[in-house]
Amino acid sequence: MFILYGVLIKSQKMCSFGCGKEENASHIFYECKLAAEVWQQILIWLNISSVLHNTALSNFIQFKGLVANGRVRRFSVIWYACIWILWKGRNEKTFKDKNGSSETWFEGVKLLSWKWLTSKLQGFKYTFNQWSLNPLAVWV
Repeated sequence: MFILYGVLIKSQKMCSFGCGKEENASHIFYECKLAAEVWQQILIWLNISSVLHNTALSNFIQFKGLVANGRVRRFSVIWYACIWILWKGRNEKTFKDKNGSSETWFEGVKLLSWKWLTSKLQGFKYTFNQWSLNPLAVWV
């Protein structure tokens, strides 16, 4: 897919993280070991037990469905932050040969989602520490 749109050249069709699999959207965001570890850490952070879909739309719908309706919009910020962090991590490796880790990316998801919520959601006055320790408690 990325080769088709000119994002990558043919020699770059394999996963940037060296797992040996062909790179496509599902692989980058859900199937690659590093991506799967980030999603798993997010589920643990949220105290949720689930197996997530490996396609964007199905994953997004499922992720939003993991919480009560009143919190879905705020909760989806975590999903968007994860997708952005994974994409940035992949690009750092592909274009700058910088290695990332699932732990670093997971912390990036927590920080970015908190920053987005504090800047865009009126009344969200929680510290990063409060958010980081228990994100679901701040929405009770």
